[in-house]
Parts: sequence; structure tokens; C-alpha cells
Amino acid sequence: MQRPTLSPPILHSFRRFTTESLESAGLLYPGILKRRQTGFFVRCLQELLTLHGFCLSIDGQFGMATQWALQRFQEQEEISPTGILEDNTWRLLTRPFAESMQFFPFPMIPSINCSLQSLTLKYALGFLLKGASELPQNRGPWVRLFMNGFDGSTYPWCAGFVSFCIRLAIHSFSSDPMQTEMKFWFTNESFSCDRIAQWATKNGHLLRSPDPTILVPGTIFLVYKGNNDWTHTGFVVSVAPSGNVIETVEGNTNFSGSREGIAVLRRFRSTKNLHYVPCYGPL
Repeated sequence: MQRPTLSPPILHSFRRFTTESLESAGLLYPGILKRRQTGFFVRCLQELLTLHGFCLSIDGQFGMATQWALQRFQEQEEISPTGILEDNTWRLLTRPFAESMQFFPFPMIPSINCSLQSLTLKYALGFLLKGASELPQNRGPWVRLFMNGFDGSTYPWCAGFVSFCIRLAIHSFSSDPMQTEMKFWFTNESFSCDRIAQWATKNGHLLRSPDPTILVPGTIFLVYKGNNDWTHTGFVVSVAPSGNVIETVEGNTNFSGSREGIAVLRRFRSTKNLHYVPCYGPL
């Protein structure tokens, strides 16, 4: 099958979306940072160093500890250990974020209804591969990336992760992604599991008790607690032959499957009390 021709308008739209997303997360290069500077971007630097294993107090104060941690990171990357943040060091610190949002041309595969789901899952697995995780209490650049710049204890981010992966996929094939999002997904980003379920119910896409073996990779799952309350979400990767267990990739979870977790993880879940959204809208 012939691969689709790369469309410059689509690539431009995708790059604009990813640049805006990186900016909202505090991941665009802020200029030179050094000792005695303070503020938001010093906090971002401290967060990035911590995520790379050079753990610091994240207080927005560029002191001796931040300088030494930065020097050690620069040594690890085999660049001049100046203890001053410049563009090359920033590029290395933020490389996992940029690499997780590569442009994938919309795949031409036989099942049209699965195409958006397949591409969405590809991005979700990319975030898993790059180790997307939070800092304590739902904070940090990964959370802000998925949550349109928001983070903090009042921002559980599992639904934001699902929404952001879908939006990345939409921007990979539509030259008018805002119209596409309105038609196929949400008019705005969703940070709420209940909102995903309500949208799916309204559009006839919510499956409450399907045969799990018919679910396609990239299907959204929702944990249902009863009384129209959905508490956690992620994507189906595969279904066990028995149909009683699904493999997932999900954000804001932990090794026990909590809704208030720490990272994007691959998990294996019982299908009990799960609802599904196998179709985000016909393409």
C-alpha cells in the first residue's frame, strides 16, 4: 500500500501544536540561567534535573546545589561543566519530551475506524518509553504537558494524558485540527474521566459490558465506580485470550493501579468494572 504524502500544512500544524504544548509546560529554552537567579524557569530547571536523577529542592532559587547538580549533569552528557544553563544543556534536559512528540504521518491501514486509535496508542506508548512521570503531588513538566500548563495536587492527570495523546494524533493528520477535534473528540481538552464518559455516552460510543476480545488497541478504558462516577482512564494495548484481563498504558497511576499515581505505566487489569470507548468518532 502506498504511504501518504507528507502534507506541509499538516506538518506545520503539528509543529505549532507541539511548540505551544512545550511552551505551556515550561519546556522552551528560557535563555541563560545561572547562580543567584530565581523564578519559574529556575524551578523548571530543578524539575528537569530531578527527573534526570539529579534530585534537588525545587524552590526556584539557583543556589550552589542547583549549580553543582547542573555541572554533574553536564559532565554526564560530556559537555563543558560550567554550571550555567545554556541552549545545548537545555536541549539535552528536554530531549525526552521532544522525542516523545515526533511527527508520525497518519497511517493508511485497512480499518479506518482503528486508524486514529492506532496512532493515539503509538504516542501513548512513546510517553511510556520516555519515562513520563510526575514529581510529588501531580507536579512537574510532564503533568503540565498533558494538562495544558496546569499541575498541582488538584490536577489528577490520567484523563489529561488520554486527551493529549488523542490531540497529538489528530494533529498528525488534520490541517484543520480545531474543526477535527470538535467533530471527533472534544471542543477543548478534557481533564475529567466523567467528561470522557459523558461525551462517549452522548455520541453512542460508551460500551458498558462488551465482549473485551473485540476491543481494538487504542480503545479508551474507564474505571466505573457506580452512580455515573468514572474515576480513572487509559488505553487498551491488548486483550488476554480469556477476555478477562487487558494490557494497558495509563497515566497518573502506580504499581497497584491507583488513580493517584506517579507515572505513565504499562499495567495488566481485570476487566471487572471497566467501561470502554472503542471509537473516538468516525474518520
